Amino acid sequence: MKNATLVSLFVGALLAVSFISTAFAAWNGSVDSWPASGDAVKISGSLESVMPNIEPSGLAWHSGRNQLLVVGDEGELAAMNVDGSNVSTWNVGGDLEDVAVADPSSSYVYLADENGKIVKFDLSSGTTVQSWSVTTWMPEVSCGSWGTCGMEALTYADGYFYAGYQYTGEIFVLDLSGSTAVKVAEWSGLSDYGYTNVNGLHYRDGYLYALYSWVMAVMDTDGTVLEVYYVKGSAQEGLALGNDSNGDGDADMFIAQDTGGVYGYDEFPLYGWSAPAPEPDPEPVDPDSDGDGVAASLDCNDADASVSVYANFYTDADLDTLGSDTVVSLCSATAPSAYSSNSNDTNDSISNYNVEIKGDRISNDNDTTIDERNTVSQNGYHPYFGTLDPAGSSSGKITGYWGLINGYYAVRYADNSVYEYRAFNTRTRTLTKLRLNSGGYLNVTLGSSTVTVNGYTGITR
Repeated sequence: MKNATLVSLFVGALLAVSFISTAFAAWNGSVDSWPASGDAVKISGSLESVMPNIEPSGLAWHSGRNQLLVVGDEGELAAMNVDGSNVSTWNVGGDLEDVAVADPSSSYVYLADENGKIVKFDLSSGTTVQSWSVTTWMPEVSCGSWGTCGMEALTYADGYFYAGYQYTGEIFVLDLSGSTAVKVAEWSGLSDYGYTNVNGLHYRDGYLYALYSWVMAVMDTDGTVLEVYYVKGSAQEGLALGNDSNGDGDADMFIAQDTGGVYGYDEFPLYGWSAPAPEPDPEPVDPDSDGDGVAASLDCNDADASVSVYANFYTDADLDTLGSDTVVSLCSATAPSAYSSNSNDTNDSISNYNVEIKGDRISNDNDTTIDERNTVSQNGYHPYFGTLDPAGSSSGKITGYWGLINGYYAVRYADNSVYEYRAFNTRTRTLTKLRLNSGGYLNVTLGSSTVTVNGYTGITR
């Protein structure tokens, strides 16, 4: 929602899907105390230092990354470890209210935009892949002094997405397998009990957790409400369950507060209404399989001791080991193929590694001299322009040329690199003269002598 002070109340029942339902009694109308042990611990300090204006509005647990996903209603998306470390951020845009993960082995996540669409976003490339309009069922409308109401909650289970509509308190079950969203079912949820305005949805092990600011309902897969709890904190807008860190049947519970901050609670009972906790696993449930000193819950790849945190790399489309200014967060200790650890490429559509670029104030050829002319003896032929056929190349790739003394001349290319060549082996202070011929050929004249050279290599024709 756009009004950070809005206190929302909403829950919905879930479409019956193919999970085994435990025979618990339906909710008796009483609201129980918050069952998690201990006080809340704020974990979003590092996130807020990177995005100081973020108002957390939705959460999801990404088991593939072992990280918590956070969205804000100014279009922010972030990922971080359960202790708040290793923060990665993306500026998606829009009015984001929740986030869902359908396939934890992929880099795709799904974002609920209150303006009326669900967005499929690729964490690896930092780009939007697809979007679906849901305004037919969840249009954004005015809520008076509360601001605006629209789609506020999103989660995924068994092939379907479940979206909560803040204005009516309904949950819509949607099929997003095609180019157009298809409504599969619609549930009234707790609106029959007077609750409206859902704030967050989370699916876990056959049960739906629905947040309404200060209360949270646990529902069975047929929509039966099993339990309702009071929720600690204020202006709560998102929730997610993380790992069962010690194998006792409890899990870490995370709550997003629109007034600021993401808070973690230890030991939230997954079956807190009546079922006994399972026996603890004799094996450690948060191991360090790769022996790098980082527990699995905090390790982005617990099978590889060389890496434990996400690192920023830069896309390298032309594969010349120079990165563009597009940054991508990857679970890797070194830059994979098509990525670089630097952002020094002046043109990522052509290869120009080890080529000195005029004006970038970088020693591209690592000889400590900055912005000097390139020579074939020092840099070799330009890795891109040096491979072109001058007979079939447009002169637009050569952007400048001028004569020097002693038979030398210089050529500037479209990436702003300058190469120095020699057409005549002589010592004279007379400047050579140049004229661009057809394609990429140059006529080079000194005194009464003229030669035609390949403008990309300096080789005489």
